Amino acid sequence: MPDLAALLQLDGLARRLVSQASRDELAEAARLLALNLACYQHHYGPLPLKEPAIPPAELDEAHVALVTNGTEILVTVLEGLKLSHRRDARSQ
Repeated sequence: MPDLAALLQLDGLARRLVSQASRDELAEAARLLALNLACYQHHYGPLPLKEPAIPPAELDEAHVALVTNGTEILVTVLEGLKLSHRRDARSQ
């Protein structure tokens, strides 16, 4: 069962990572996420992305699960970029 409290905690982490990321890291994250979306759409067809943002308190279980999954992906990409850039900086 999706957990709204866990989603809110994950959302806080995502917001912190976004605020700490450089412009280049955010651009790279956007490119990676867009590439993943393009690959998905290539295999399964276009996604309707016209749904407005829903405040967390109004999410049903299906939306909580979906938003949690998307936020986990964002956090994973941003953390991966941070680690990659730190390794690159140390090797120079």
